[in-house]
Amino acid sequence: EPVFCPYPVADIFFDTQRKREKLETIIFLGGSQGASFINNLALNLASKLDEKGIKIIHQCGQKDYTKCKQEYEKMGIRADVFDFDLNLSSKMAQADLAISRAGASTLFELCANLLPSIFIPYPYAAKNHQFFNAKFLKDKGLAEIFMQNEDEKVLLEKIFSLNIAQISSQLENLASKDAGAFLLENALKTL
Repeated sequence: EPVFCPYPVADIFFDTQRKREKLETIIFLGGSQGASFINNLALNLASKLDEKGIKIIHQCGQKDYTKCKQEYEKMGIRADVFDFDLNLSSKMAQADLAISRAGASTLFELCANLLPSIFIPYPYAAKNHQFFNAKFLKDKGLAEIFMQNEDEKVLLEKIFSLNIAQISSQLENLASKDAGAFLLENALKTL
């Protein structure tokens, strides 16, 4: 049974948090390096999301930026596409659902922001740690996982069946502004 260990998160992710009620906007987080897999997935799902009136925010990284921007334009979709933003918290704050990798810092930033997420673990991460990060939340009913080898239809089903309001309100009990102090206190106990 993994023990929950709080993770230090910048205050801004807490300060911009809000409880989500329903799905109106999705943010795709490819990471600052841009995950080609997530970028392609976002583009493949874009027209289906657009048909349902869901807005798209997409962090695609520098190398895929031009491609992504052009693809959305071709589809006639007004997505908020950016390569990297130092003010990521404000982009997250606009979204009701994140589709993201499951590195520890991103995962805890999303929790702090009360932003429900579907995690796509990077399959080549050391010791598959991204999968286990995401599984910790999934086991509590606080997130979904989509594996890279699954069919995109499965992801669409997960997007539209997720209980956004319930997850968002339950995330409030998870993230802690005092994580830094907690870690420091416990580290000092081991000296």
